[in-house]
Amino acid sequence: MTAVDANPLGEALPQFLYSKFAQRVLWITCANEPSKASLMRTISGLGELWEGAELTIVHSKDLPKRPRVLVRIPDTSDVTTVMTRLRIQNPELNTTDWSVVSRKIIENSDSFKTLTRSNLKAFWGLGTVIFWTLKDETRKPEAESTASKPPSQ
Repeated sequence: MTAVDANPLGEALPQFLYSKFAQRVLWITCANEPSKASLMRTISGLGELWEGAELTIVHSKDLPKRPRVLVRIPDTSDVTTVMTRLRIQNPELNTTDWSVVSRKIIENSDSFKTLTRSNLKAFWGLGTVIFWTLKDETRKPEAESTASKPPSQ
């Protein structure tokens, strides 16, 4: 913001659509190419901010994908309590770096057991659909239905 404020009058001001700090990354979305160039000049001119600091400009498409996982926890506590318990009981897990993308509280749900008993099939319209478990080759249904094909991977 200091660089934006110091921009001489009459010059095009850099414009940004969005910024957020999450998981030790400052995400900045530039509105246009001149804004991107201005941001790159500003960052390259900062030098070393603190010992061990590394600033790198990376296009979002080139960032490594963070793994996404699904967990079913038999507890309806708030997210902070759940993360704290995981961190305390599993000190090797850095849950402070985790993001909860979605949370659903389901009481007494045995849908997966029911699906397993039905060979991962459910009735749909005038036929059936087949459920595919994610990244689990051991849980494929025995026969394919004409209404459903496995998802592309």
